[in-house]
Amino acid sequence: MKKLLSLGLLALVSASCTSTKTYSEKLLDNSLKFVDEEHGMIDPYSSYPVEGWNQDPERGLYLRNFTQLSAIGEYLELLANMSAGYCGDAYSQADSLEKLDRMSNTLLTDQDNPQLAAKGLMVNFLDLGNGHRVGPLGEKISKAKFQKNLENIDTNKLWDVLVEAKWIKPSSDGTWANILRSDKYGTEHFEGVLAPYFEQRYQIMEVLDQRVVNIVFGDNVNLTASLAKSIGALLDPKLVDNEKALKIRKKLDLFLRRQKVGYESLIDPKTQSFYFAWDATNNTYTGWEVNGVFQEAHMNSFINEFRAPWTFVVLYYDLNPATLANAAFKIKPYPHSSGEDIYSLATWDGSAFQFLGLTNFLRDQDNPAWNKLMTIAAKIHLDYSKQHQLPGLLSESYTGNKTQYTGHVGLPSNCISSEHRITDAPSLYALGVASIYQAEKVEALLERHWETISLLLTDHGPWEGYNTTQKKVIEFQTSAHTLALSLGLLQTGPVMMERFLDHYELNSKLAEFYQAGESWQVSDFANSEVRFSQAQNLSNGEITVAYSSSADEKAVLTFMRKADSAYGRMEMNNEIYLNLKANESGELNITLPAVLSLHDIESIQISPLSSSKITNISYKAFDSVLKQD
Repeated sequence: MKKLLSLGLLALVSASCTSTKTYSEKLLDNSLKFVDEEHGMIDPYSSYPVEGWNQDPERGLYLRNFTQLSAIGEYLELLANMSAGYCGDAYSQADSLEKLDRMSNTLLTDQDNPQLAAKGLMVNFLDLGNGHRVGPLGEKISKAKFQKNLENIDTNKLWDVLVEAKWIKPSSDGTWANILRSDKYGTEHFEGVLAPYFEQRYQIMEVLDQRVVNIVFGDNVNLTASLAKSIGALLDPKLVDNEKALKIRKKLDLFLRRQKVGYESLIDPKTQSFYFAWDATNNTYTGWEVNGVFQEAHMNSFINEFRAPWTFVVLYYDLNPATLANAAFKIKPYPHSSGEDIYSLATWDGSAFQFLGLTNFLRDQDNPAWNKLMTIAAKIHLDYSKQHQLPGLLSESYTGNKTQYTGHVGLPSNCISSEHRITDAPSLYALGVASIYQAEKVEALLERHWETISLLLTDHGPWEGYNTTQKKVIEFQTSAHTLALSLGLLQTGPVMMERFLDHYELNSKLAEFYQAGESWQVSDFANSEVRFSQAQNLSNGEITVAYSSSADEKAVLTFMRKADSAYGRMEMNNEIYLNLKANESGELNITLPAVLSLHDIESIQISPLSSSKITNISYKAFDSVLKQD
């Protein structure tokens, strides 16, 4: 890993001394312009980055009015990079440390503010409000609370009118409703069926538009990991004895320590998994209705953009490891341009950043399984882009269709969702992390499409992407994506985190999370199932399935955990979607992730099997190369 990072940093430094730069370096240079002071992307009161460039009230765009935790964390990381000299000589160490100090002070202030935080964790979105920061608007409302706060109005009738106007969508039992905000929602739209309530519109909107302390697990873990990486940068030999850097480290460390109680409270004791989000104002949890019954949402799917920050939080705060073990993965075959199926982890939307992360840092390159799987993820996304002539990767983004922003941009073959994928809106930001694993292929993509990509480059950094159907630049720009591009291309996240893990002596524990099992082989695969006499650890290795098949057939391999596991019961199972092709002696070699959810496996099932027969199945453990403390 260090060799890779050194080469990346050497390229950045040497680029400033030569007239020839790689396309990746040119893209990095342009992305760093985003935070130049003259562009107004940094809120002067908080020192936080704003949500993005676009401020167009007529189109309902107010990206300079608010921000989000992931972007705050990324900007903190970038300032730490600048302070340590990782961005070249153009950025003053003293100036970068001063900005970092101001951000650290604001974070501690906001963490103490009950309108912005609860139990050390912060709201996912902050309205910047000219220095008076407030939390996001609530997404649902209790009917009882609605009635209590509007006593002088016939609330039963008003509730029905709001349903008719499509401002709220009530639950099956009628006790609460989701609030449906749109361009026809608000004080200026009390017309039609809502016209009789025109005089009371401000009173009604005050009840509907309540500010809440909405604590989202994923956004908070992103921020936590960013603070840790920033501390790692400040532990660089150039800064470790710097008095200003030491004071900042202490502030960031204090912020981190205050978060522990919040993360502990987000663990559901029944499922031993994290809640997805908590509305601290109303003490309710995010969820949805299933067959008329409300179910609280949990973090039970592991392969998403929060995988590494989530793992780090459990590691750093010494939380219940079941919160990792109870999150499942899916693996699906990707039809590569070479004609072979490449088995890759699948994400809900097939989005590149869900595979790769906004940034990459938790020593994945030092772990055989994660290094292979991340390399594969970058490979298949780059292959799809090459096949379809896309000047970027398919990842959650603005699409160029009016003001649409969606997670439905992704690979059709490697998503879990059954909804239609958008495949004509490639963006740039995921190329940053992809370059860590497929540097040459990323450079080749940039070279092939540089004429188009050049159209995206502005004096304030690159636009989001390019709509290939419309043949138009997607002229949107967000802090989270632009900063992720910079951090990915810098490739410093892993070394910053390694320095943090060294300092806090966490390497041994991380190695335990990634521990592989004992290799084995089974030739007797009766009744489409292998049952083990003793539960197995199948983490961090490769599973080989040998088979014969008279016709092409699809099947699902499922890993079944033993019933009395200390981790409890998984809400979803780990699965591999197999593409068994007609073959007298076929063989599939599939990399298994380094995850606790593959511990305590009592059986493997493959079904349905009508044309195929499994002749042999084996597991080969990878050697761990993570150093110990």
